[in-house]
Order: sequence, then structure tokens, then C-alpha cells
Amino acid sequence: MGSERILFEILEPLKADYDYIIIDTSPSLGSLTINALSAADSVIITVNPQLLAMMGLQDFLKTTKKIQKRINAKLEIKGILLTMCDSRTNFSKVLSEQMSEAYDGVVNIFETPTYL
Repeated sequence: MGSERILFEILEPLKADYDYIIIDTSPSLGSLTINALSAADSVIITVNPQLLAMMGLQDFLKTTKKIQKRINAKLEIKGILLTMCDSRTNFSKVLSEQMSEAYDGVVNIFETPTYL
């Protein structure tokens, strides 16, 4: 019981010594990610414009809402950051546009430079 708060308990005494503590987790919804969300004040969601990552984003947002409701009410979603965008591929363009259509106004979507 309470295993989702382990990282919070470790980091809480350190917060006064640092301006930022960045926790980088794997793109899964395992116990480390749950611990990170429980300990965080805010989250930036990185998403690769690929179909599986886009589908996983919905699950991640649902999980984040549950964490906000049950464990960490101060958790804030700062936004979605698209990574590895390649404007040369139509697939990347389409997925980036779909991301903007689906989440614009719901979650901040950071402006991402595209590489030619």
C-alpha cells in the first residue's frame, strides 16, 4: 500500500534545494511512471508522431486524470511536445495535424520545429 508515493517521499525533502527536478520515464504506464506522476508538480508529454504513440497518448491522459483525482491534485499538464517531426513525410504531417485537431483547446500543444 502506498507504493505510488515512494518517489514523492524521496524527492519532497530535496525540493527546497532545486529550482527544477526533471523525471524522465519510459513511455509506459508502469509503476515508475505512476510514481513520477505522483511526485510531480507538472508534466510535459512527449509524443512521437506515430500511430501507436498517438493511441498511447489517450491512455496516458486518462491515467494522468486519475492521478490528479486520487493521488496528486496539484499535478498539472503543461502540454504536449511533439518529437522527431519530419515535415518531409506526409504521415508525420497528417498525424501532427490530427493531434492539433484532437487536443487543441484541451491540452496545450507546444510549437515544434520541423526539419526539412
